[in-house]
Amino acid sequence: RDAKAAQRAFRQVRARGYAVMHGAYSRQEYRNQISAVGVPILSGGRAVAAMNVLYLKNALSAEAAAGTLVPRLTDCAAQIAAALEDDRAL
Repeated sequence: RDAKAAQRAFRQVRARGYAVMHGAYSRQEYRNQISAVGVPILSGGRAVAAMNVLYLKNALSAEAAAGTLVPRLTDCAAQIAAALEDDRAL
């Protein structure tokens, strides 16, 4: 809807290395009880998919989610990307 705002958001995600659920969306859809972190699955340097984890905000802070969930998601995304690359080599 707002291309410039979207581009700013994409730059922030790229710089951070992962995405987070927008606070307004959490408030509107989940009564501010749930948030999420997500990472891209890259193939050839391009995002071909993404994966995310939802978490209860009363169980994890945003910082704890970033510190514990993002590294695991990133590892899993790298494994999926490697499997995709292996399949392409066949």
